[in-house]
Amino acid sequence: MGELRWLDWVLGGSVALLAVCLAAVTRKVDRVARAGRGATGGGSAEYEQALARLRADTDRTLGDLAQVQEALARCVQRVGLVRYDAFEGSGGRLSFSLALLDGHGDGVVLSVLAGRDGSYAYAKALRDGVPSHPLSEEEKQAISAAMA
Repeated sequence: MGELRWLDWVLGGSVALLAVCLAAVTRKVDRVARAGRGATGGGSAEYEQALARLRADTDRTLGDLAQVQEALARCVQRVGLVRYDAFEGSGGRLSFSLALLDGHGDGVVLSVLAGRDGSYAYAKALRDGVPSHPLSEEEKQAISAAMA
């Protein structure tokens, strides 16, 4: 009979422990459900609206990012500079060719030739890396430096 009482106590204690655990789990589930509904106490419809707003914001942000990437591709990204003496007898490497290119290889090569009698400036457009006019060796070097 003593063994039976001890078994009753163990079973009773186990049932009580299970009841406490069940209550704790129920409280946690309720707490998660309340947190999910938010302070307004809304239900799944509110969740769906919030999710739809989040999706719309994400789509809008991705669209904005694509526009920024396209605009950035059209900005000057590649620069190459070559300094040299354009005329015999001139020194100091005051002449230069400057290549300014965007992400597509479009841009311009500016060349300034400085000499004792004067300075001359030239601009040659590039479209997809192809020049509008024949290039000097220094201009080709400036483009190569910009593309590197």
